[in-house]
Amino acid sequence: MSYVSGPNGLGTIELKNSPLGDGSDFGDNRPFGVNGGPTALAVGDLNGDTFPDLAVTVPDTLDPTGQNGFIHLLINDGGSGQNWNGFRSSIQIPVGRNPVDLVLTDLDNDPAHRLDIAVVNRSSGSVTIFRNDGTDGNQDPILANATTLTGFSDPRGIAAGNLDRNFPSNPSERRYRSDIAVTNFASGTITTFSNTSTAGNLLFSSGSNLSVGNGPRRIVLADIDNDKDLPTTVRQQSILVLRPSESTLSVLHRNQDSEGFVQTDYLVGTDPVDIVVGHLRNVALPSDIAVVNQGSDSISILVNRSGGEFSPPANLSVGSAPSAIVATNVDGDDDLDLAFCSGAPGFREVQLLRNDISGPQLAFVLLNGQVTSGTSPKFIAAANVDNDSQQGDDLVTIDGTGARAFDNIKVIRNRLTDIICPPDFNHDASVDFFDYLDFVDAFSADDPSADFNGDTSIDFFDYLDFVDAFSIGC
Repeated sequence: MSYVSGPNGLGTIELKNSPLGDGSDFGDNRPFGVNGGPTALAVGDLNGDTFPDLAVTVPDTLDPTGQNGFIHLLINDGGSGQNWNGFRSSIQIPVGRNPVDLVLTDLDNDPAHRLDIAVVNRSSGSVTIFRNDGTDGNQDPILANATTLTGFSDPRGIAAGNLDRNFPSNPSERRYRSDIAVTNFASGTITTFSNTSTAGNLLFSSGSNLSVGNGPRRIVLADIDNDKDLPTTVRQQSILVLRPSESTLSVLHRNQDSEGFVQTDYLVGTDPVDIVVGHLRNVALPSDIAVVNQGSDSISILVNRSGGEFSPPANLSVGSAPSAIVATNVDGDDDLDLAFCSGAPGFREVQLLRNDISGPQLAFVLLNGQVTSGTSPKFIAAANVDNDSQQGDDLVTIDGTGARAFDNIKVIRNRLTDIICPPDFNHDASVDFFDYLDFVDAFSADDPSADFNGDTSIDFFDYLDFVDAFSIGC
């Protein structure tokens, strides 16, 4: 299946289907829990031990809009691979009413570049910011007294990055001292705060509002021009916002010779709820965009045409009601793959879109098979949580099962990098004549696994494609 992804029919994105394969799921599903219904998830090293920790927002279970909620920090206890120790502690920290989103980033440019935490409190109309002040005797992060930003209008999403081009002078520190942007659902605006902090001291300018259109929710700040090596005075900074009520992705891009943003709107699928930005084609090319459309059961891919412009969305049909997406290299081949949550309530699962790009042709393979992740995964993130030697990331999911849910956080450790090799037909980690014999047997029996090219038809083209892949190996 292919979709037009550019004007006048230029460029296609292929979507194929393939079985996940026996034994090729993400194994060793580890459950962890917090008391309540989580609303957002972030992953990062909060205590400087190189192991990714988890931060989860949880509203009050009995009165989410009237009482203060919490962030829960699950601290990684280290170990590696099969000897990973899980999370040793869960730290509960009060925030405002009905926390719905958060971001982990260095806000004060401290010498250790520790990750600080900023949380959006929807019902309080505020953002709570905690400065990371190091660790205590148990190697748990010490969070300094909270700083509060106010004046929002039904805030829904938060992102951090450089919006004012005020980078530290040292090139190695350009990703630090992030500015903040928050979506205001009720007023159709984004409030941005320029960061003027110094080490150990959080300071922000008064908020500046940008009108974007009805109902902005999810927001991402990204370098869509791949211009990170340009002088700071001309470096591009862009804002990407989803507006579900209008099925729209808004891209606010700053020209090199302008201080303002130029907004371009792209019509994606129905009810877009999540977005990810990454180098889907090549790390040397500008970043592309993938959007999850919950209402139309699709993922929109927007290919970067540079200059702040993207091709018209190519909508790939996937599982029902997808709700979250992450771009990560799950199979160790240096291409960014996509993992997302989808399915009917009670039967949801994590699905994988493996990136099978070949030259300029962008293609994805939807791997059909259960990635065990609980009964109702709603949020997803990716990181090498168990610090093993594999190149692929593990997946972290949160079940959307409502208040007072336990065992609702799952860490799904990655084994996929060991077996994603198409000509290794019998999945024994070796491409040899036994793979050829097994494929011929499956082909002769019209077994679905012999649909090697994923076109839903078992024919001689599958045989030719398998022979080509077999001759190349992995």
